[in-house]
Amino acid sequence: MSSDGPILPGTATLPPMDSPAGAGRKAVGTAAKAPGRPYTRSRFAVLNAFVDVSMAGVLGSDAKAWLVLYRDTKPGDGLARTSQTDMARRTGLALSTVKRAIKRLVAAGFL
Repeated sequence: MSSDGPILPGTATLPPMDSPAGAGRKAVGTAAKAPGRPYTRSRFAVLNAFVDVSMAGVLGSDAKAWLVLYRDTKPGDGLARTSQTDMARRTGLALSTVKRAIKRLVAAGFL
């Protein structure tokens, strides 16, 4: 397991995407890299935490919905502007399943 980012306990929620963890950190050899690198690194830390800790506690349909929303989240405002119909198409789930998955993710504190 990597020590690049925090590991969330099973009861924790994911940090908002508009304030990435570790954004102020300067890693060795990053002077010539693109300014978005800390954000990318923190996004992988959140993704790793979800897969390593939280994903075991959610249904497969919930994980699919979360991954689509996570992927489509924009760094500026932290919002994913993805329709539920598009999520259903992309995940292979029924629209009603996507709607229930989103409700469960909200209730669990993931969204």
